[in-house]
Amino acid sequence: MFQRFDEECRKVLKQAKLEMQNLKHPFVGSEHLILSILKFSNINITIKLKELDITYEKYKKELIKMIGIGNSLNSYFIYTPMLKRIIENAILDAKDKNLLEVNVETLFLTILDEGEGVGVRVLNRLGLNIDELYMDLVNKDIGHTRYKTKKKLSIYDYGIDLVEKASLGKIDPVIGREKEINRLIEILVRRNKNNPLLIGEAGVGKTAIVEALALMIYQKEVPEILRDKKIISISIASLVAGTKYRGEFEDRINKMIKEIESNDNLILFVDEIHSIVGAGGAEGAIDASNIFKPALARGKMRLIGATTTLEYKNTIEKDKALNRRFQNILISEPNLEETQNILLKIKSFYEDYHNVVIPSKIILSIITYANQYIFNRKNPDKCIDILDEVCARRSLVKDKSTKQLELLKKEYEKINHLKNTFIIKHQFLEATKLKNEELLLEDKINKIVLKTGKIKEKIVTEEDVIKVIESRSNIPIYIQNKKSVNKLKNIEKKLQQIVFGQEEAIHILCQESEKTILGLRTTNKPLCFLFLGSSGVGKTFLAKEYARLFSRNLIRIDASEYTESHSISKIIGAPPGYVGYDINNIIVDEIKNNPYSVLLIDEIEKACQAFHNLFLQILDEGFITNSNLEKIYFNHTIIIMTSNINSNINNIGFHKNKEDQRKELEKYFSLELINRFQHIIYFNSLNKDIYKKILQEEIKKITKELNSKGIEINISSKFLSNILNESLSKGENIRDMKKNFENKIDELIINKFLKEKVKE
Repeated sequence: MFQRFDEECRKVLKQAKLEMQNLKHPFVGSEHLILSILKFSNINITIKLKELDITYEKYKKELIKMIGIGNSLNSYFIYTPMLKRIIENAILDAKDKNLLEVNVETLFLTILDEGEGVGVRVLNRLGLNIDELYMDLVNKDIGHTRYKTKKKLSIYDYGIDLVEKASLGKIDPVIGREKEINRLIEILVRRNKNNPLLIGEAGVGKTAIVEALALMIYQKEVPEILRDKKIISISIASLVAGTKYRGEFEDRINKMIKEIESNDNLILFVDEIHSIVGAGGAEGAIDASNIFKPALARGKMRLIGATTTLEYKNTIEKDKALNRRFQNILISEPNLEETQNILLKIKSFYEDYHNVVIPSKIILSIITYANQYIFNRKNPDKCIDILDEVCARRSLVKDKSTKQLELLKKEYEKINHLKNTFIIKHQFLEATKLKNEELLLEDKINKIVLKTGKIKEKIVTEEDVIKVIESRSNIPIYIQNKKSVNKLKNIEKKLQQIVFGQEEAIHILCQESEKTILGLRTTNKPLCFLFLGSSGVGKTFLAKEYARLFSRNLIRIDASEYTESHSISKIIGAPPGYVGYDINNIIVDEIKNNPYSVLLIDEIEKACQAFHNLFLQILDEGFITNSNLEKIYFNHTIIIMTSNINSNINNIGFHKNKEDQRKELEKYFSLELINRFQHIIYFNSLNKDIYKKILQEEIKKITKELNSKGIEINISSKFLSNILNESLSKGENIRDMKKNFENKIDELIINKFLKEKVKE
């Protein structure tokens, strides 16, 4: 690269490295390059600077005063990004002016043309007028080249002009925010404290309101005082980017503020304005918010900010001086009617973009499903997102004619390629045959094109909306039709074939689930069942099989792990300041990711009172707030609690008096919790016939498993009766009976089959 520089320029670049080493700085920057130029007294630029009382000694002294001297010598020579850019621009400038080599004058003018950096700032601190020097050098034609007028970085280099964006038709109209827009205009036309701050949850349309104001300014629908105004949207990240040394960021913000104050037509818009608190605040420097405060107090600049409620409370509200300089505008979430009106007004833009047709009833379906199944987003943003995705989905669907046309075109291209190959090889007979096939395909393609005419309009359907909602929420949506009802009824029959002796419990569980799934329940509270019965009657087994057949995610909690109050942190997370606060592997996170779940809580009576109180809110409100203040909704979660309270014979069952049963429950659970159970289901005790059925199913399962391993086994009815009688005589439950059966089968296999193998 340095072959393009003349000898004098190479010496300067080499000396810049030495200057960096002498000062023990980590990088070679524009300041070292200027110091190197001043080192050579015979260079034209050095002579010119000496006339302006800028010498090597003065410059070095000011540089040390500004940055200081490093602690250790750096043996590496790394150029700063700005110096790299200066060198590259100098090469390009020399090439544009037909210079064979880059000279020192060209290099120095490129530094001035950049307009920023430590090198230029040191010259400023020495009282040098950079603009005058630049124009003086250009007019004297030093370096035998002519330069364009020096470009200064302005606010437009860091932001976007929203009014210009509106003039290009890139801003959609905003519907139903007249009150908020009028309030925004009222604050902007004030004489003092004319800085509005839009506060609202993410997705409610804060940025859209500012864009609506820009559109009104472009259309001249604002008061005279706001006509011809420009709204410049900037991000703090763009201002911080590229600042390397202390003071560069502050200098950049001060320049921007001066530009706004000198131009009354500029209005600054900072989205996520809470980011100014702490931005650029390195050690010994002040952050952006403290730089903005004096300018905002003077009233010579207008600043529109936007932030969320939580970020406002955590940052701006705590800084009383900064908060006092803003006028708050609370942006609330639009209700369902307002959201519907917004979507109806903007649907034409999405119809044109995606080339689809959106019936008005689809808008209502989008709003209904979005608010029923998606909770972690706000209107209108979530509904607009779904509308866009639904249209995109429908636009990608291909009809029968389109698919056929694509297949014919692929076949046509294949034959055409093969025909050309035969022509190249001079196999004209084969090429002629393919030409005839090609003509036939062309005829078919033309007929399909003529038949279909223009592209058929693709109409968005409710099925498209359901598919998009299902993919976003992880919740299956059933439509109220005969097919869906039959599917749900079949699940009840399957459960009765798997879980024996609990027909009434299965019926209650499935009936309530069907109501919820088909949207027939009048409340959004989660379903909660309390399964009561002795151990081994099938409470947990029914919950697991129910989750499997309904394709629900199963989350199991053993209540015996929650005997202490602090243990509930495993469900909602640890509070701030405690160990594990930032750990996200908690139960409510699994509910958040899989809302269509079955939450099984075994032996609920063993849990502490704090655990019970936690579920009071879930069962009453349908949501819970985790340690990060985020709401987790349980609307589509089935909660099943099991208990063995007083499970000895004749204590619990369908034959016991209902009042006595409730009194027993009140000994373990509060009245509030009992009243919040959707159903308290008492499981029947199992008789001999049920035991026999369960054992027969167990035999089928074991026989099938052994057959897969090449072992055949036949179990006689006598063997079955012996196990049944033995278990019943001992008073064993179903688990003990299964265990006894498995042990005897294992013993038979070992004694019979394996011993026979040894004899062979």
